[in-house]
Amino acid sequence: MCYYSELPDAQSVKVVTARKHHVCCECRSIIGRGEKYERFGGIWSGEVRTYKTCMGCLGIRDAVKDHEDAMGCDPDESVPPFGELI
Repeated sequence: MCYYSELPDAQSVKVVTARKHHVCCECRSIIGRGEKYERFGGIWSGEVRTYKTCMGCLGIRDAVKDHEDAMGCDPDESVPPFGELI
């Protein structure tokens, strides 16, 4: 199953260490202070959005991408949209 996600006009992706608590955009668990997480910021049609993903969900997203790539999806269609992984 290939996914359709609107690609951002600009993006910034970084794995960072939390200085305060955050909520994972996928599993909704707390990302605690001192824990690493992925921060994805982008601009979609002029709207700035930021998504924070815990390392567990990041691993699941990578596995889904690998599977979808192997099934023949285009690279832009192999990752589920933010918030829809689980």
